[in-house]
Amino acid sequence: MALTLTFQAFELPLQHPFTISRYTVNIQKTMIVCISDGEFSGYGEATANPYYNSTIETLSVSISKAKPVVENFSGETPEDLWQILEPLLHNNYFALCAIDIAFWDYYARRSGRTLRSFWSDENSKTPLTSYTIAIDSIEMMQQKIIEKPWPIYKIKLGTKDDLKIVEALRKTTTSIFRIDANCAWNAEETIEFSKILKDRNVEFIEQPLKADDFEGMKKVRDES
Repeated sequence: MALTLTFQAFELPLQHPFTISRYTVNIQKTMIVCISDGEFSGYGEATANPYYNSTIETLSVSISKAKPVVENFSGETPEDLWQILEPLLHNNYFALCAIDIAFWDYYARRSGRTLRSFWSDENSKTPLTSYTIAIDSIEMMQQKIIEKPWPIYKIKLGTKDDLKIVEALRKTTTSIFRIDANCAWNAEETIEFSKILKDRNVEFIEQPLKADDFEGMKKVRDES
């Protein structure tokens, strides 16, 4: 059956403002991709993200470029499609991701299988994902945890009160914490904070330094 690729942008109002060290989002712009043969349809998604220069406009351009390739695809598997699309969309992995997800979803539905079954046994234990708590007042961050009980939280940091925030949230739940500073710390702060956070049931620190601070990363790896 011939494939069709369609896509549509949406603006999704968030329940709470989502703040990280770089910006705040109140409405998440997102692009939904659908790949269908008329009987089975698969869906994928990519969001607008200013840090990675992903916009609805750039997503539209890249997905439009890929549309004839997908609709004339004569291969079989998602891996086959990836080999064709990656060279075409290597400068926009957000768009490539949305199409890849959509085709995997379509492929699984057409095959009468779950997506998971392609990569692991249905009964095997897989890693737990985390629920993200964005930067806010301490009281509101505590409230978000109370609203959504979860075994692992990713805590967004990058304020002047980061350790104070962790101490307060630690009193709210015994769940595992993963810290994401979104490039807001330097190497010295990361090393100092790591020694304190180790005793606060923090599993790891994500992206503490600026992306190009390679010397700082070496120092953090050696001394944290």
